[in-house]
Amino acid sequence: MQSDFLNTLGLTTWQARPGYFAKSVTRMGPAANSIVTEGEEMTAAPNTEPEVNSAVSEAEMASAPVETPAPKPAFVLVGAGLDDIWQNESAVQWVLMLNILKAFGLSEEQLRFFDTAHAVTDEAVFASIEEVIDLGVETVFAFEESSPLIEQLEEGLQVVFLPSLDEMMQRGQAKRETFEILSHVISA
Repeated sequence: MQSDFLNTLGLTTWQARPGYFAKSVTRMGPAANSIVTEGEEMTAAPNTEPEVNSAVSEAEMASAPVETPAPKPAFVLVGAGLDDIWQNESAVQWVLMLNILKAFGLSEEQLRFFDTAHAVTDEAVFASIEEVIDLGVETVFAFEESSPLIEQLEEGLQVVFLPSLDEMMQRGQAKRETFEILSHVISA
């Protein structure tokens, strides 16, 4: 980033310490079969494996695809009507949600939602709570203050209330409040 840009934002430029991000190299001792004890004779058969095989196997391992774990959900949203706008390209609320994720450098896969309109029975509420617990998050963001699901979530998690998506669409100040709240929670 340009230092002028950072200064405009009131931030200072920084640099990493030299070698801080370098990969550490572990030293390996000699192979167990190459150590000769005093009682052994030096006439043991030499290693017949060509060194090419070890180079090939290392190259194969280096080029082997590395499985990356699925991104851990960073946001859990709870509110009424979320099921109707989720991935609905024609809904302006969905576009707003995508813009919020983009502002924080997150993807759709890191966002989970629970529609309180579907959590009306005790079984549905407890099933939703179990899913939230399985996600391992400590904070849940809610767009409404009163629902059986939110009341149950408040007993074990931090519930942060946000202005509704419709309110954010109507008032710019609601968007600003949402971004400030999310920034504060994410940086904590």
